[in-house]
Amino acid sequence: MESGKIRRKDGAGCEIRPGDVVESRSGRDAGRRMLVLTVRDEASGPDGQGGVYLELADGRIRRVEKPKRKKAKHVSALSGTENPETETALACLDRTAEKLRGGGTASNSEVRRALNAYAEAYGFDTRRDADVKG
Repeated sequence: MESGKIRRKDGAGCEIRPGDVVESRSGRDAGRRMLVLTVRDEASGPDGQGGVYLELADGRIRRVEKPKRKKAKHVSALSGTENPETETALACLDRTAEKLRGGGTASNSEVRRALNAYAEAYGFDTRRDADVKG
């Protein structure tokens, strides 16, 4: 299992691992929250540049079968404050994260459920039109 160093939404650096929730900071998917499927540190990518690459999916637009490949520097890790009320809601996210960190694969419905659990726990809007930039 690999991990990569990226910037959290609050500006601090952190390690990102499969199963973590991130938000895209650039491109046409900017602002979209996705689940990290894999983390790869490549010496030289297809574009001739090295760096840490993430494979991201939201289970709806970006499906597990064809994840978005994005440089780690173009995403922000999302983190919430620990709250006992959110522990139950995050159980689904934890199960999916453990599955991915163990080398397994997640289905699109598992990814959607995990992102919805995260949104419910931390008060994000999960409506389809809220995710699309105008």
